Amino acid sequence: EHYLKVGRLTTVGIIIGGVLLSQVLHSVIELLKYIWTLPVIFGATFWLSYLWRGATRTAAWCAVAFSLVVSIILPVAVPALRPVATSPRWLAETRPTTLEVNVGADSADVAAGLAAAEGQLISKKLTLPPAAIYFEYKVRIDPDDPASPEKGIGKFRVPVWLLSRLGVDFSSVSRSTLQAVVFISDALLPFLVLLLVSLFTPGVSERKLDLFYARVHTPVYADPEKDRREVELSCADPGRFRSKLWFPGTRWEMLKPDSTDIWGFLLAVAIAFGLVGVVFLVSWTRWP
Repeated sequence: EHYLKVGRLTTVGIIIGGVLLSQVLHSVIELLKYIWTLPVIFGATFWLSYLWRGATRTAAWCAVAFSLVVSIILPVAVPALRPVATSPRWLAETRPTTLEVNVGADSADVAAGLAAAEGQLISKKLTLPPAAIYFEYKVRIDPDDPASPEKGIGKFRVPVWLLSRLGVDFSSVSRSTLQAVVFISDALLPFLVLLLVSLFTPGVSERKLDLFYARVHTPVYADPEKDRREVELSCADPGRFRSKLWFPGTRWEMLKPDSTDIWGFLLAVAIAFGLVGVVFLVSWTRWP
C-alpha cells in the first residue's frame, strides 16, 4: 500500500514536471539534451563509491546538490529571469567564423563556373553566424520587429559563465565547443567536489566499508545457496580479494579484469560499433 501511494505520487510529479519542462524548453532536441544530464546528479557518487574507500556521506550529498543546482536547476531557472535573459551583458556572442569546406557542386555552382558538373567536389567558404555564449539561443522579444530587444532562451550554460569569470575567452569558439564545455564540466566537476569534500569530512567506518566491498568484489552466482556461501566467506575475510586489486594497500578498490570482464567489454564495444554501423547503413540506403 505504501509503495502504491509512492508510485501514484511519483506519476503525478512526472506529469507536472513534464508540463513545466514543455513550457521552458523549446524543442525535442533541447529536452533530450536536458534528459542526458540527469544521470550526472548521481554519477560521481555512484562511481567513486564503488572505486574509492575515501568517499564520505557528506561529500556524496554535496556532489549531488552541486550537480542538481549547476546542471539541472540553474540552466532552466536563469533564462526565466527576465532581467538576466535580456541584459546585454549576458547576451554576449561569439565572433563569426569562416571555414573552408569541400562540398558537391549544385546547379548554381555550375552556372557560376565553379564546377564542370553537378556533384563535382569543390571548395567553398562557409561563414558560421555568431552564437550566444551563455544561452543556447538569442531571439527577438518581438519576432516581427527587427528593432526589438533580444533575449536569451534555452539552457543557460553555467560552466561557461563560471569559466568566463575566471578569465577564459569564449568569443572565438564554435557553438559545438560551448556545448562540449558544458557536457565535460557537468561530468567532471561533481567528481572534483566529491574528492575535495571527502578529504575534510568524517568517513564511513572501516567495518562497514569492508562488508560493502566484500560483497561488491564477490562474483554473483546463479545458485542462491552458493552465492550466499561465497558472500559469507568474503564477509568473514574482507581481504579475500586484495591480491586482485590494481592498487593493493591503498584506498582504491579497482579489481583487475578477468577473462569474463575482458570478453564482456569487447562484446559491448562490438555491439556499440554494430549499432553505429546500422545508423550509417540506413543513412546511405537510397530507396527507389
